[in-house]
Amino acid sequence: MAISAPNPATSPDALSDSVLEFPDNRLLIDLCGELDRNIVQIEAALGVAIHRRGNHLALHGPAADRAVAERVLLAVLVAGSVMTVAYAARFVWGALADKRGRGGLRAAPTPMRR
Repeated sequence: MAISAPNPATSPDALSDSVLEFPDNRLLIDLCGELDRNIVQIEAALGVAIHRRGNHLALHGPAADRAVAERVLLAVLVAGSVMTVAYAARFVWGALADKRGRGGLRAAPTPMRR
């Protein structure tokens, strides 16, 4: 896979970059994926260059494409957070909740063999 430089800016608006700051670096690590594979796919799909440094993502490209990339990154982050909360709630329910009288599936007692 070859690395290509971003196209030069064609207007003063396109010269500016967008920088997204994440308060928790763990969120950014999960968003980027292993070896930044998620970021590479977003770059290819949206036509922007994304550079990660610390807890910041810098978006380079035309203003309209940067705006779309910001919304996509935010949507992916929110969806991941919601799924994490749902998974944690399901885990706590399964591990700790009193399920008597809830009408759930019950295993029939197995007779012991001698």
